[in-house]
Amino acid sequence: MAFFDVAEEQWKPGQHGALVEEVKPGSWAELGSLSGDDLIMEVDGKPVNDVDSLKTLMDQIAKEQKSTVVMKVLRGIHTAFLELEPSWKK
Repeated sequence: MAFFDVAEEQWKPGQHGALVEEVKPGSWAELGSLSGDDLIMEVDGKPVNDVDSLKTLMDQIAKEQKSTVVMKVLRGIHTAFLELEPSWKK
């Protein structure tokens, strides 16, 4: 998340999260309503401070192969909770 992202979206100073740049068509992220420009703030109740912390959380979820993943995202001025249901290859 760059300075210009914070300024353009008018986020609070010190806002943490990982900014979604792109969501691939047909992906489970798209099916769960995740969109480009969403700011992921939490995954399964755990804070996302930056891209590295998001990667760590998602790696743990993939290891556990959870049936659902809940993300708290900031979309414009609205906060949303998205429930994603990944399809793990077995």
